[in-house]
Amino acid sequence: MRASDSRVSDRGAPLASVPAGVASLSEYATLLSEANGLELHSGLFRVFGVGPACLGRDGLAWNESAWRAAYRLPHAVSLWGESIFGDQFGLDRGSGALLQLSCEGGALETLPFRTLAQFIDRLLDEPEKWIERDLVEAAATKGLRPSLTEHLSFSLPLICGGSPDEENLEVMDAEAHLDVLGQILAQSRDVPEGTTIRGFNG
Repeated sequence: MRASDSRVSDRGAPLASVPAGVASLSEYATLLSEANGLELHSGLFRVFGVGPACLGRDGLAWNESAWRAAYRLPHAVSLWGESIFGDQFGLDRGSGALLQLSCEGGALETLPFRTLAQFIDRLLDEPEKWIERDLVEAAATKGLRPSLTEHLSFSLPLICGGSPDEENLEVMDAEAHLDVLGQILAQSRDVPEGTTIRGFNG
């Protein structure tokens, strides 16, 4: 994937100097040197930039977010991108594995790609395999168009029995979204099925 790919809706300016915090992630660092943040398919997917001048969210700050603790996300996992619904994409700095974190439920799975470029190419080539594009388009007709620092979120989360349709969608700040889902995850972890969730702080 080249930052000049026409399916890249927007891109940040090339990063002249890659910070030490991401320099060890060689493929990601190379991408940042071409574009400091990417918007793919009009925001369906986002690749984080770094620093105050990046496009969209600052990946360095995002990786320090408090919500990671509720998801029990290993320190070795560096997040580099996300979907419009808030599922996170990461790299394991130890093994080099590409990972996906489900924001609803917290499942962390290894993706079947050897390189970051292969995965981004797949997102560009076959977005419908990774996201419900029809649902995003239905939300857009209702005026729900999140910025690059917001998510499309379910008003009643799916893990609480919410319905996966446009009537249950809203736009929410990305950090607040994962904080709320993290609180639900923390309450529901290791408890019997059917246990009532007490609530959460929005």
